[in-house]
Amino acid sequence: MEDLEKQMFAEGDIDFSKLTSKYTMLKIEGKDYAVRTHIYNDDKDKKTLLMTHGFGMSGCMTAFKIMVPLAEHYRLVIFDHGGFGLNTKITEKPACALSSPDASEAYMVELWKQTVDVMTENGDLPPKFYLTAHSAGGLYAMLYASFHPERIEALFLQSPAGSEEYNEATYDPYKIRISDKDDFAYPSKKEVDKFIGILAD
Repeated sequence: MEDLEKQMFAEGDIDFSKLTSKYTMLKIEGKDYAVRTHIYNDDKDKKTLLMTHGFGMSGCMTAFKIMVPLAEHYRLVIFDHGGFGLNTKITEKPACALSSPDASEAYMVELWKQTVDVMTENGDLPPKFYLTAHSAGGLYAMLYASFHPERIEALFLQSPAGSEEYNEATYDPYKIRISDKDDFAYPSKKEVDKFIGILAD
């Protein structure tokens, strides 16, 4: 995967002398947890833009084509979230996250909070920063920003999940939109559960 990162960064015409790739180390329920982190254009005089990715991706996949133009305006910090990318894989299902959708969201917000807090302690993030995220990352970015607005200078969302019109009477979390056409179809609950099971393995 690290070789894939290098290849993708090269395709994005990244200046490798401006790129630092490392792991941010956390403790999750007493266990070591590594978060893949990249810093590009480490100019502390520029505003910091924290970036992350969508479902099943990694930070470099989201950022490699847009890092160079963004770095003209921002100091970039990019991280893999959850168990994606080159992060430590979460092999044991956290019981605290499984009781309800709210509990699951709370678990992810806490994981983000710990990641941001350690990045701040390490000097990688300032007290306030710009935040952008894509798709499922956009959902977690919205959640994090709603719980910790004191850390966010501005929020930029890229096709965020969870931002469509919500009606509690008709909401079905298994309805995953797979097309922007009016006649789009949804996979069945069984198909979604099977896919989630494959990813969990």
